[in-house]
Amino acid sequence: MANRLALLCLICLFATPAAADDNSRANRLPVGAAKLIAAVERGKCLVSPDYSCFIRYALATAASIESAGGKDWALRNISAARAKAGDPLGALATAGRIERGFLKVSALGDIAAAQTETGDAKGARSTLETARAAAEKMESAFEKTRALARIAKAQAEAVDPKGARATFETARATAKKIESASHRAWALREMAAALASTGDIERERATFVTARATAEKIEHASLKAQALYYIARAQAEAGNSKGAFATAERIESANVTAQALRDIAVAQATTGDTDGARATYETALATAGKIERASDKAWALNYIADAHARAGDPKRARAILETALATAEKIERAFSKAWILRRLAQTQVRAGDPKGARATAERIERAAEKARAFRGIAEAQA
Repeated sequence: MANRLALLCLICLFATPAAADDNSRANRLPVGAAKLIAAVERGKCLVSPDYSCFIRYALATAASIESAGGKDWALRNISAARAKAGDPLGALATAGRIERGFLKVSALGDIAAAQTETGDAKGARSTLETARAAAEKMESAFEKTRALARIAKAQAEAVDPKGARATFETARATAKKIESASHRAWALREMAAALASTGDIERERATFVTARATAEKIEHASLKAQALYYIARAQAEAGNSKGAFATAERIESANVTAQALRDIAVAQATTGDTDGARATYETALATAGKIERASDKAWALNYIADAHARAGDPKRARAILETALATAEKIERAFSKAWILRRLAQTQVRAGDPKGARATAERIERAAEKARAFRGIAEAQA
């Protein structure tokens, strides 16, 4: 069983990001995964499909990757696969070969999580100590803060509250050294979310407030809006709707505010606050109505409609989609219009209106987007 699990994990996880050029799209197989699957198809490790054979080939394939970043990603995913297969020592050995600090910490975190799941709390704490030592060597204050926040969260999950508190304090001190306001806000948000998961509500909310104040110092309007959006969403997911609303109010872009309110409503519904969610959805719709650019408005309306469809309210979703479709007709740029219409068709299927989805797909003038739309509809109905 462990061997079979390892094989599946390795095929699925051993992935290195492809180069970001016009020929490398997200739907292509990652380089490492493609090599492994090709090797399996050629019969390697199938005569005697044992764990050690597959691991040896995976590591050899990783070693052949010329890009340092790609090699580290491969090793990080092999390490995760070995941890899932119940081989913590092998996983640790693989993680030790990773050069980039943040990926090494991420790999060690996966190993600790696997150890915690199997009841090896002592081993998990030891692994996290190794992760913290690796984080301390990182030069980037931004990446170091994020790494320490993740370690602290994992320490709390591994029943090491004392270690978690100490690591959080180090992360807090490190965050002050981040020069970029946008990066500092990002790191503080991740810290606050980690604190929320440990149940330290007081420090979590204080950290979110600091993150929000930091985000408001960002000079670039778009970056500022995005930073505040992610903080509001994280606050909502942490169960702090009041704080999330306070953050959303500070977003100057109606488009981004509408998206934030939609996410707050989803979080409210998840916690059982259906009345609050309903009211927030209506506020999101009112905000979306203030958006001037047609493409942004249609996208915001689609985002809200999609939430209703996923929440089991297809009737309301379809009503919002009617407005979104009418708005989409006002989009002048052909590419933007085609992209939005394809997204709207997807949401129509989710809202139980495949006939309407097909009609929307027919309105797409760009052949590639139209083909994608119909393929998506077919897959959704399969």
